[in-house]
Parts: sequence; structure tokens; C-alpha cells
Amino acid sequence: MQADIDLHAHPLFTDMKLCTECLNNYNEDENWRLDPERKEENCRICGYDDGFFTNCDETACRHSFCQCCVSIHTEKYGTDEFVGMNSNWGCFVCRKVEDGGFNTNPDYKERIRGGTCSVS
Repeated sequence: MQADIDLHAHPLFTDMKLCTECLNNYNEDENWRLDPERKEENCRICGYDDGFFTNCDETACRHSFCQCCVSIHTEKYGTDEFVGMNSNWGCFVCRKVEDGGFNTNPDYKERIRGGTCSVS
């Protein structure tokens, strides 16, 4: 029998939930440092650093996504054509929903300041 898990609204994506442990990790300011290329060092979906990231190729975007989340969500949404490491990859925030992007909260840009997620 599986234990009940409390799920919480994702800080940025309207159609996602995070468990309490992941939400607490997501809200840790030190998780949102930028690497030398000005990309986030943690996954924008789960908040963790698995060491294997896909970074958005859009110049103005700093979002990164771990390979686990990319694999899960590209399979779920049927958009695995853009997972390849050698291709230009527009992330789940930059892509339109009909092209495999996610619905974002209307105020998500205000929630991220200088690489820090400011969600309470």
C-alpha cells in the first residue's frame, strides 16, 4: 500500500505538483546559483542537481533541466524530438505549449530574481 503524499502547486508551472520535500528544496535560495555561462545549476522542474543538465539555448534564458525531468516530461508530452544534446533546444518555459512547453504561472518572472526563486 502506497503512503499518501502531500502535493503542492509548483511555483512556476501550473500543471505540475511537487511533494513537500521537493518544494522545500526548490525554495532554498542556495539552489539557484548560476554557472559561468549564466545558466542555473539546478533543475527548474524538480530543483535538484543531478549533474546532467540540458540548458536552454535561448540567449536570454537561464533555465536548466535535469536529464531525468527532461526524459519524463518529453515522453509524457510526446515531444522527445528536442531532447538531443547536439540540437538547439528551447526549454519548457520558452517553447509554446503546443510545441511541448509548459503552462507557466502568470507571475513566474516576478518569482525569479537574479536566479533565486522567491516563492513562499
